Amino acid sequence: MDNWRDVNGIMQIYPRSYQDSSASNDGVGDLRGIISRLGYLKGEKDSLGIDAIWLSPIFTSPMHDFGYDVSDYKEIDPLFGTMQDFDDLLREAHARDIRVMLDFVPNHTSSEHQWFIEACKSRTNPYRDYYIFRDARPDGSPPNNWLSVFGGSAWQWHEQTKQYYLHSFLSQQPDLNWQNTAVQQAMADVLRFWFGKGVDGIRADAIRWMGKNIDLLDDPINSAFTAGQDPYHAVEHRYSRFSPELNGYLKIMTDVAREHDDKILIFEDHLDSLSPVESQIRRINSIDPEVAGAFNFEAMHRQFSARSFSEMINRYQAYLPAQARAFYCFSNHDESRLASRFGEKQARMLAVLQLTLPGTPVLYYGQEIGMRDGVISPEEVQDPFEKRVPNKGLGRDPARTPMQWSDEPMAGFTKLNRSWLPVNSDYVANNVRLQQHSNNSLLSLHKTLFNLRKQHHVLLHGEFKHLQTTSDIFMFERKGEERFIVVCNFSEQTAHVLLPHNLDCEAHVVAAAHNAAMVGEKVRDSVTLEALEALVLAC
Repeated sequence: MDNWRDVNGIMQIYPRSYQDSSASNDGVGDLRGIISRLGYLKGEKDSLGIDAIWLSPIFTSPMHDFGYDVSDYKEIDPLFGTMQDFDDLLREAHARDIRVMLDFVPNHTSSEHQWFIEACKSRTNPYRDYYIFRDARPDGSPPNNWLSVFGGSAWQWHEQTKQYYLHSFLSQQPDLNWQNTAVQQAMADVLRFWFGKGVDGIRADAIRWMGKNIDLLDDPINSAFTAGQDPYHAVEHRYSRFSPELNGYLKIMTDVAREHDDKILIFEDHLDSLSPVESQIRRINSIDPEVAGAFNFEAMHRQFSARSFSEMINRYQAYLPAQARAFYCFSNHDESRLASRFGEKQARMLAVLQLTLPGTPVLYYGQEIGMRDGVISPEEVQDPFEKRVPNKGLGRDPARTPMQWSDEPMAGFTKLNRSWLPVNSDYVANNVRLQQHSNNSLLSLHKTLFNLRKQHHVLLHGEFKHLQTTSDIFMFERKGEERFIVVCNFSEQTAHVLLPHNLDCEAHVVAAAHNAAMVGEKVRDSVTLEALEALVLAC
């Protein structure tokens, strides 16, 4: 790979759930476990072909939110290993030409971070302004009506200093005050530390909350809110997020990346009514599109239909400037798994779609074998979100169960008879070892698609052109020094599809979501797709 633009794909690894190493054997995944599985990703016979890994947080943390509450940004939490283990991971990954991204949490720290401990000592402490403390209203209530993502008010009373502090998530995750230049400098220094060690990229978490209204105005009441919904949506988050200063804060981070060769920052920047795709892309374009990007998470909230996915992709591609890069995510650690949301056959079709779109596909560990959400009993719940807002289907534990490596006990994840979350009960019938020995498995399909991307750079960098959308069919073209046609049948019925009249070549099938026997078949004017089939045609 010459640079980040040539990266074939990124695998998000949730370290707690990837592999428990023999060194720890505590039922929790760790860095040594990840090292032991690097060959599966790249560098060995039958490897997947992944060029980069993104690790969910591994910094020192009391784990109230499983690492997204950082108490030391420059140390590895002992749960995952040591700094030497991380250095070894970095070295072993780079030896296989795998880039390493870390999950960085710039909006908030842990309440056990030394900065916050100091800030709580007095109102005049030098670290007080690292956070957002405010007086109560005259009636003693919080300073405004902002809500925590995890339920309840976003303000926590601090008895010792008689003020509230802001926490957009758990009370153990106090928000940093990015208006303070000392905070800006401290966080830039964290990035310099990790880039200096050789880390290739940063995924920046929850960036929308970094920018807050300076006057702390109340968020408007959401008139469309109904009982039973996530209580966070009782207000429209107009002032608690996306302030005009946000872009400047993000540029501070990208400027650090610019100080180093071939580094990248990818922002967690969900789209919603207050931040549509146009504003997301304008934000990236105004910061630095050569070293910054944003995940496109829209597929996680889309209806499974040709028109829905076509509208999402066409709109996104139309706004994306030439120098920017798309990062399509169809699953992650906060959402129900792809195969559970849409179905196993649908997941196969979407694999073809995702891996033939422009830019860099981002997979969530286990997506390549069609892992499903686990079943978590009430006594097994770990997620603080589910504990604080129970029985609304908001818990994230089901999508974080251990990786299913084999049909051995505990799916080959650990040698113990227990793990931090239960192994999904379907692991015997669905695991890596089983799928590696099947030419028609979902894992084999991913290998085929990643290999196509590696061999044909037009699938990474070529022009995207929409060709057709009907109620069932989404067809597009990737064009450059070569030409590929991708046809997706979203229906559960057989479809006969006419190919573009200007095809001017005899195309052949190079990948199929379901019917591998079609690979090599020649087509000219039309092609027949079985239910939920997706084909990649090469001219």
